[in-house]
Amino acid sequence: MSEDNFLCSICLDLFSQPVTTPCGHSFCKACITKYWDSNYVCNCPMCKKTFDPRPDLGVNKIISEMAAYFKKSKLDVPIPIPEEVSCDFCSDTKIKAVKSCLSCVASYCETHLEPHHKVASLKTHKRVKLCKVHGRMLEIFCRRDKKCICVTCLKTDHKDHDTVPIEVEYEQKRPHNTMASASTSAMSEDNFLCSICLDLFSQPLTTPCGHSFCKACITKYWDSNYVCNCPMCKKTFDPRPDLGVNKIISEMAAYFKKSKLDVPIPIPEEVSCDFCSDTKIKAVKSCLSCVASYCETHLEPHHKVASLKTHKRVKLCKVHGRMLEIFCRRDKKCICVTCLKTDHKDHDTVPIEVEYEQKRPQCDEKKAELEKMIRERQEKIQQFRVTVEKNNIMAENEKADTVQVCAALVSSIKRTEAELIEVIELKSRSATREAEGLIRKLEEEVTELQRKSTELEQLSHTEDHLHLLQSFPSRYRVAHLSTLSQVKLSCEVSVKNIRTAIAQLQETLDGEMEKLPEVMLKKIQQQYAVDVTLDPDTAHPNLILSLDGKQVKYGNVKKILPDKTERFETVLCVLGKEGFSSGKVYYEVQLKGQTAWTIGVVPQDISRKNSRLSAFSMARLLQVVNGGNYSAKNTSILTPHSVKIDVQKIGVFLDYEEQQVSFYDVATRALLYCKDLIYDKRIFFPFFSPLIPDGDEKASPLIISPVKQK
Repeated sequence: MSEDNFLCSICLDLFSQPVTTPCGHSFCKACITKYWDSNYVCNCPMCKKTFDPRPDLGVNKIISEMAAYFKKSKLDVPIPIPEEVSCDFCSDTKIKAVKSCLSCVASYCETHLEPHHKVASLKTHKRVKLCKVHGRMLEIFCRRDKKCICVTCLKTDHKDHDTVPIEVEYEQKRPHNTMASASTSAMSEDNFLCSICLDLFSQPLTTPCGHSFCKACITKYWDSNYVCNCPMCKKTFDPRPDLGVNKIISEMAAYFKKSKLDVPIPIPEEVSCDFCSDTKIKAVKSCLSCVASYCETHLEPHHKVASLKTHKRVKLCKVHGRMLEIFCRRDKKCICVTCLKTDHKDHDTVPIEVEYEQKRPQCDEKKAELEKMIRERQEKIQQFRVTVEKNNIMAENEKADTVQVCAALVSSIKRTEAELIEVIELKSRSATREAEGLIRKLEEEVTELQRKSTELEQLSHTEDHLHLLQSFPSRYRVAHLSTLSQVKLSCEVSVKNIRTAIAQLQETLDGEMEKLPEVMLKKIQQQYAVDVTLDPDTAHPNLILSLDGKQVKYGNVKKILPDKTERFETVLCVLGKEGFSSGKVYYEVQLKGQTAWTIGVVPQDISRKNSRLSAFSMARLLQVVNGGNYSAKNTSILTPHSVKIDVQKIGVFLDYEEQQVSFYDVATRALLYCKDLIYDKRIFFPFFSPLIPDGDEKASPLIISPVKQK
């Protein structure tokens, strides 16, 4: 790969502040700006693709670094070794050293230097000198005193001097070398890794801000976020840019993929000494600092030479590849010398040994605190276990008593039912017998009356006057006739009083059951569930709303939105679209990973522009912070209500007629908080506030979830 790959196609010179157009071609920033200024149409000089509006492009970091690299001069200047330095590995007569190794921190004669030319793990070692005052690595150059210094020197005698890493000064003072050797030594495939998948670029795209990513990676990232922004610098793009593959970076990534060989390193069954020149003797130990193995003879210097006795493992900076030997107290992290001169400039920094010595005594104190916390929590765990056991026993007893009472009630009701049926049947049979007797008697009287009527009919047709007069009185009289007004039948079989008592018992039982929050929530879910949608016109500029208006979360970027009277400017919140001024409403909010949030209802005339919600006299909110400490909020009063861990979903129930708002834990159906509102005919709106996450905690959304009808 030569510098021809990094020439601007307009000025035909190495890139200067290169920018990449959305189609994937790169040019000098000044060249493409002049080209666009001199043309009516904003298009690509290479493929002629038109861009409307004119894109605002940032410098492409990767191409800029590569172009800057090719502009530098390169020459490998050996570091001279003082005459008095002897080989650290000569056991008898000390022979003059010819070179020193940076990784081993040791000096070698020609004989003992030979493994550094043969062993693969030693070939990558480089040389170094140590500070004679502090014994630390000389890796900083003081331009004022014209000398190499260590990190401790930088913090003491050379504080506030003009200093740079020795590599920077080295690169500036190296004479020009061949471009071919440079392209193979300085170009690292680390410069062509996607910062999302951490692999070599595949179809690299360059965003308008100048950062590059794999096409699949950036597409998936944008698809999974509400806002289209850069994963590196968080710059927002609206609308979402239509990007083409960056040709230069794609060729570089393909070059590294082609040249990269996956050659396995054979591991012998027995590890041999890397320093034995003739017969390889079995190694007894390996050194992490030297990345080499030693036999008993060649291991001896590690027991005698001071610089070798202190060998240990070190971690390297992932950004600059330098040793992490400085601690930044502001950012609470270990950094390298290059980090100190760039991102952590002017920060409060000390050598890691200093911070180590200060923090080491704190370990015992922290350990004692942790052990105390452990004991306290173990005691609390034991208390909870005892409480749980008691609760289980109480629950079992309560269930047994309930089953017994209900069984007795059911048995009593069944017995009462049987007895009432028997009483009703007895009354029915008695009434039937009485009616049958009266019917028989009346039927007999009817028969007698019919006989008398027949005789009178015959007598009325006789011509014998004497016979008529003598027979009429006897024929007319009927003995023992019933008085009809006195003949009554009793049909009373009703047990209304008993039935009324049973109905009243049922009503009492149902009423007591409905007083239980768990039963009440089920009824509320079935009868009063409503569909709530977020109102984007009220959302704070830092909030991100989903397209369906069902999710809201905090965003780091404050959006520029139209200035509307409904919008909250200082309070991080959003309202629902629909207000409620009558009836009963219920909705549920899922807390997906949220550790800090506020939900509830607020009146329509609540202040939108002040730093405090001054109209909170009508607001009832449920707030949780620090992963589970609930509190009810009204005006400026914050009253702790309860403590609950790991609530996944909250149910909000507003009874407008009763002027009351209630909050439920949907999973356990427990009532968390209930409070009356002052009745003044205001319209109430659902209120949602996903608070700012702490530290590196990822922002999670509040989700308005559909109510499941159970």
